[in-house]
Amino acid sequence: MSSEGRIEEFELIARVFAPLAAGQPFAKGLIDDAAVISPEMGHDLVVTTDTLSAGIHFRDDDPPETVAARALAANVSDLAAMGAMPVGYTLAIAAPAGLSIEWYEAFANRLAAEQERYGIGLLGGDTTSMHGGPSLTITAIGQVPQGRAILRSTGREGDDLWVTGTIGDAALGLDILESRLKPAAAPDGESLTARFVSPVARIGVVGLLQRHATSAIDVSDGLLSDIGHLAAASAVAAMVDQDQVPVSPAARRLLEQPGMGGRSLWRRLVTGGDDYEVVFTAATADRAAIEADAQSLDFPVSRIGRLVAKGGEIADDLVVVRDASGAIVHIDGPHGYRHFAD
Repeated sequence: MSSEGRIEEFELIARVFAPLAAGQPFAKGLIDDAAVISPEMGHDLVVTTDTLSAGIHFRDDDPPETVAARALAANVSDLAAMGAMPVGYTLAIAAPAGLSIEWYEAFANRLAAEQERYGIGLLGGDTTSMHGGPSLTITAIGQVPQGRAILRSTGREGDDLWVTGTIGDAALGLDILESRLKPAAAPDGESLTARFVSPVARIGVVGLLQRHATSAIDVSDGLLSDIGHLAAASAVAAMVDQDQVPVSPAARRLLEQPGMGGRSLWRRLVTGGDDYEVVFTAATADRAAIEADAQSLDFPVSRIGRLVAKGGEIADDLVVVRDASGAIVHIDGPHGYRHFAD
């Protein structure tokens, strides 16, 4: 290692990343170029990949701990939405040559804590240098009972629409971090920013999904946007009840705070993204069973609408929001994050 705190690639792997693979038989100590994975008998593998880049998915000055937590949660959330339990993950990281060993160590320490949360370990990956960055790609591997992966394309007209947790906290948290919002109560600000910097994927809902869900998707780009993705894939449309969308007490107080602009702030809640909750659909006959199953979880599960036929009562829209009186609530602008928007 140089006097400037830099570290060579193979020393970096051995010192920082190999400990993340400890106890993972598939990883083979990160000595080989690939992992060998065998799912449990009667299971399928589910594989998902997400790339996070500085200035796009996290702020340039975000600490490495935040980057690690967000990167792993984004991938594990995709697995959860497909009804899969995580098995392990790979990590490819491209970073400027001058990035310090202290950055890598803090990043790896947080990854260690997060992978313990999900019961997984590092299986392999790659390290390389780049101008700018850092940028990191995680590929997460999960397993699901054979033939029972939950898709976004299998929702049915008449199904109830459900969502885990609360919506909008992370988007408001980012606005607070960037000084666009200021809650009247400091603890509310801390609660909301925590949802942005330390997201947690909802793997606890996997069992419920396996028993009841007809389709599902994780909420990363924004609630309305991701419901729209599910509706489009299932060749239906969605009706969302505004007053049923779950909002945390901290977010509710901010919505009601004078001068905050409740209507525009509510739009931010349902389009901001980074929630890492799970939206799923289920038959109306399963309502009572879902509510009973949800009692054992440490987060709420809320029914927020239903799938309907395209056209008819909602014209050509994929997603329509209505208020308690049944009137349509118009949501101006995009319904969520668009990766290739101008």
